[in-house]
Amino acid sequence: MICLVNSDNERDLNLLISGEYAISFIGGLVLTFLRSYCLINWFTFCSFAVCFSHLRHASLLIRMYSLYLMLLRGTMCV
Repeated sequence: MICLVNSDNERDLNLLISGEYAISFIGGLVLTFLRSYCLINWFTFCSFAVCFSHLRHASLLIRMYSLYLMLLRGTMCV
């Protein structure tokens, strides 16, 4: 099966992927800053880490759902 995806869907996918990497990068910078300057205790740091790991899983779910929507609205499979 050959699937042709229109350019709007490719652009949306690229924006989604770049947004996911931006969230991961910024989250990593924030955690590194907080840990290195000892602004929070270890328990709070662990809470932030759990929160960011949930955000990462949520972004993967959003990405999968967006791919599903793109298949429904704009992909032609022949």
